[in-house]
Amino acid sequence: MKKILFSMLTLASMVIFLNACKDDEKVDNGTLTIDGTKFSLKKGYTFSGDEVVEGEDTYYGWTLILASEGVSVGDDGLTGEGDLIFLEMYALNIEGDELPAGTYHYPGDDDLHLILYGEILLGFDVESEEGDIVDLDNVETAEAVITKSGSRYTVKITIKRPGEADIVVNYTGTITVLED
Repeated sequence: MKKILFSMLTLASMVIFLNACKDDEKVDNGTLTIDGTKFSLKKGYTFSGDEVVEGEDTYYGWTLILASEGVSVGDDGLTGEGDLIFLEMYALNIEGDELPAGTYHYPGDDDLHLILYGEILLGFDVESEEGDIVDLDNVETAEAVITKSGSRYTVKITIKRPGEADIVVNYTGTITVLED
């Protein structure tokens, strides 16, 4: 009787453990919501960019890319087909390979963290360069709040458009640092 009870407890423990591991595999994800439609974001990438000197201040740049499953960024650049958002961002006097945490603004006049440029590409085919494009030049303001805990990032982006619904991006997961 003890063997049966022990076997049942072991089996129950294994089922609970395996289900918990399944949940852990689904942690890296996010959504981009535009005009009431949600697009899935499954991957994050960043690479450092330009250094801009203004008087005594030095701004260091990063590019942030959040993409759906069909899009990849690697040695061959951007490949695939899907949905993505990318932002070119700068931080005052913060240098390094990893994207610094902070609140970034567009337009970024006199901010410590600013968004210089960005685009949202929906149903975009990299090879043919076809798809829907939302350019940040056509928005009033944007804010990206980036936090980091260990190797995991939380990114919350709100883009305000004149006379239209806000574009909202939420992503939690790892962001792969690429060589530029």
